[in-house]
Amino acid sequence: MKTLNLTFKGLDDWDYPVYECKGKLYVDIDPNHSTPNLHTKSSNEFDGEAEYPIGKDVEVVFTSPRVVW
Repeated sequence: MKTLNLTFKGLDDWDYPVYECKGKLYVDIDPNHSTPNLHTKSSNEFDGEAEYPIGKDVEVVFTSPRVVW
């Protein structure tokens, strides 16, 4: 199983929380839900659109607190 150790980087232009793991950016497109809904960022740009969802076989570890609404 792959593990993502995510560190909070800030809020993007849509006010969604952006996280980073090994240089790759991820966005939580549903921060008001109890389970994160993480997607990659288009072109790995901080303010890029949400692109592909992470797989269900990926373990997520937040190294900083998860930002929720």
